[in-house]
Amino acid sequence: MAAQSFTDADVRQVLHAVGVPADDHHLTFEQLDVDSLALMEMATRIMRSHGVDIEELLTPDRTPAAMKALVNDLLSAG
Repeated sequence: MAAQSFTDADVRQVLHAVGVPADDHHLTFEQLDVDSLALMEMATRIMRSHGVDIEELLTPDRTPAAMKALVNDLLSAG
């Protein structure tokens, strides 16, 4: 069963899994030196754990905070 919300702990876990420090959730993925492969890996992990597909929406100009909001918006939309 998919999780009901995407928490700060979930964000840290996804970032840690691809080797990104979770220090500042307001820097863009580009500023955090996250490449397209890592973005795809994060999207895949979120799909597996939360059942939402954000692969096309997870871009270098997003931030971890924006990723959290996006996942939660999609979860609440059902």
